[in-house]
Amino acid sequence: MNLKKYKKILFDTFSLDLKKISNFGKSIYSVINILSRRSDHLDIYLKLLLNMKFQLFVDENSYDEEYEPFEEFVTNKGKIKLSKTFEKISKPTSIAIIEYLKNELYFISLKKIIYQNYFIKVYINKLLKKLLKKLLKKEKKEFKQKNKKLYKKNSIEFIKLYKKNYKKKKLFIKKKLIYDKIYYRSII
Repeated sequence: MNLKKYKKILFDTFSLDLKKISNFGKSIYSVINILSRRSDHLDIYLKLLLNMKFQLFVDENSYDEEYEPFEEFVTNKGKIKLSKTFEKISKPTSIAIIEYLKNELYFISLKKIIYQNYFIKVYINKLLKKLLKKLLKKEKKEFKQKNKKLYKKNSIEFIKLYKKNYKKKKLFIKKKLIYDKIYYRSII
């Protein structure tokens, strides 16, 4: 998102054809929902931009101990220019409508995302399980090499020791698989 892009957009008052707007989506209500979400995103973005730019302009007198705020009113010309440029930008709802009419807005229904992501998640879990098995086999070999003396003397003690470590690792990795969910954000 670029601020120059939003400066160029001027929203003159004109009537909108509801049939034309509803052709893009399933219904007018779904389109209004999409536009409201987009305008919220734009509003938050513009507010963050404004706050970041205001922080660049630090008052010279703000850090002086002798300065009293009631003595005189000091204006910062940079802040005034910045606020004027942000006032010129049209409202986020109008920007969202114009983006929608120009086909710059893309949206995907959540049902499709959830359906597709379920199969992706299942596939990823299968791959992770295969990797887990390979890792555990490698660890078993390494464990045998480290504890060769114990393995040669008493195989029963070795098996007990190995099972303790093996179970801990397996449980830890299973918990990770369960709790590391893949979150998908809707693109709006």
